[in-house]
Amino acid sequence: MSGVLIIIVSVFDLPMAGGRFLVSGPIVLGVTGLVLLGWMVGELRKPLGLTLDERGLRGVRESASIDVEWDDIVRVSTCGPHKAQVMVQLRDGGRKVVGGTQIGSDPTFVAAIIEYYRLHPAERIHLSDGPGAIRAVEARANQ
Repeated sequence: MSGVLIIIVSVFDLPMAGGRFLVSGPIVLGVTGLVLLGWMVGELRKPLGLTLDERGLRGVRESASIDVEWDDIVRVSTCGPHKAQVMVQLRDGGRKVVGGTQIGSDPTFVAAIIEYYRLHPAERIHLSDGPGAIRAVEARANQ
């Protein structure tokens, strides 16, 4: 937008106040905006939320990321005094904590689903179908 205004002012020789900033300022702002836009588009390429597959957990954008194999998970639960978070306890003693805003769903529900598939490896074949995977957990819970 600012580049277009500079071209219009230059082509029609419109009067404007002098100063280097009036010419270079919009250019610097435009370049900064393009750099930020490129960064945001790059961030959109990363998947948002957790992905569960037959190998383990992957995903989460923003400040947290997770890439854990099923065999490395000891326990999955929720934590947090004010806002629930999913806590994945790892075999090596470490842990991964993912907030509800990063997974886009109820952390208590997500933790229960992850824990179910951790305890039932044979059922992980359902993970290729997201809604089917949730229905399988619900069906087992209703038995």
